[in-house]
Amino acid sequence: TFEDSETLGKIQYMLGKIALFDFDLIEARNYATNAQRIAIDEEFWWKSIHLLVDSHRYDYNDKDGYEKCLKILNKSIELIQKEKSIRLNKFSTLAYIEACLYFDLAEITYEGVLNGKLNEEELARRSRAAKRSSRRNSMHPTMFKRFSNVINLYQTSFEIFAKNGFKRDSIKCLKASSNLLKMFADDCANIEAKKDYFLQAFETLNKCLEILNELLNEALSLQSPSEIHNISLPIQREVSDIKLELCSLMTDMLEMHLNEIKVSNAKSSNKDNMTKVIELYAGSEHENLNDVDQLWNQHLSRIPDQLSVFLISCFYLNIKIKNLKCKTLYQLGRSFRIISELKYQLRKNNLNDESSYNSSVLNMTSTINKWDATILDLIKNYQPPSFVSDGDSSSKSKKPIRSNTALPGAQPVNSAEMNEFSFTENEANINILSDRDYNVNLIEESNLTNIADQELLKNLLIH
Repeated sequence: TFEDSETLGKIQYMLGKIALFDFDLIEARNYATNAQRIAIDEEFWWKSIHLLVDSHRYDYNDKDGYEKCLKILNKSIELIQKEKSIRLNKFSTLAYIEACLYFDLAEITYEGVLNGKLNEEELARRSRAAKRSSRRNSMHPTMFKRFSNVINLYQTSFEIFAKNGFKRDSIKCLKASSNLLKMFADDCANIEAKKDYFLQAFETLNKCLEILNELLNEALSLQSPSEIHNISLPIQREVSDIKLELCSLMTDMLEMHLNEIKVSNAKSSNKDNMTKVIELYAGSEHENLNDVDQLWNQHLSRIPDQLSVFLISCFYLNIKIKNLKCKTLYQLGRSFRIISELKYQLRKNNLNDESSYNSSVLNMTSTINKWDATILDLIKNYQPPSFVSDGDSSSKSKKPIRSNTALPGAQPVNSAEMNEFSFTENEANINILSDRDYNVNLIEESNLTNIADQELLKNLLIH
């Protein structure tokens, strides 16, 4: 109908998006190729490049699809960098596109490594089982090298975003980096390196929170009430989401600390009293701490208070947002459970470190009145897991009894008592979740076995 190139380019791009939606990847590729040849502006060129990359990215029948994506993105980055040095009047726009291309490059590299598309040559000499296991182990030398490269790409994208004032977009780079560092911490066997990865992930998420707080203060400084509401509300949700991720990370750190105390208690129980006295006075157990351990202990001392502050603020921010409210309730239950067991282990070892955990528990429970009596009663009467034999007198294997409460050994809660957990209009009739086995992101319902009402959970989950 129209002869102008701008309209023709937009039509080609929209047809390509429709073809991609219909999974007609060859058609989408052709439309994207035709669209990028039409010179409209820089942003349209970037969108057409993104469409072309997606047409290769989701073509699972093409073994070289990820390699083609990387070549397209690397070539696009080279072109953008040349244009930046020439067209100084478009520097900010071109810098934004460059940062987005680096982020896409990191995302596709990460996906390709996980799917085994970018590491076939290194793993070709291995058996199929070894290949499959190495793809899922980030500490495998090949995987670690590639994932470290992905982190560097995220960092490059973040620096370009931040340098040119795109703070909101820079947050996604930091979140992605923290997820990779958390994966390193989960897979690492070395205790000191594990702590270092946890601390790096913690600092990265803290930087996210600082940026979001700056943006929130800028939004609250606006004059129009409607502008304040429309701009600040999405930022507040992002703040809440980052705080929940920080709470999850801090709970993982507490859980690691708990496991260390358990190992220490197990070793101590095998020693006689005279040996304990000699070691205590000789100071044989007090080693000089390195920088990582010192920083780790400093963070551990602050975690209980930070957990209580973050969870309380998230609880009130997320009352009307069901998926975030569900995550908040989960983190509350998991934090209570870890803190309770920490208190028990410290009390068992006659240590005085449980005072900080007491104050944290009191802060959280005094604020959330509906949970106050139940939580305090569970923590007060906490006992280690009970065991029963499997019925065979010759067998030495024992199985733990898991009640429908969070804390092992607690008395089962009847239906009348479960009503105490109900919030307004039964929006969150969820029992306290248990230990590491249930540490998921509330996506796969089959993994959430300790839930009071599965049908209600379906309404709470937002994919």
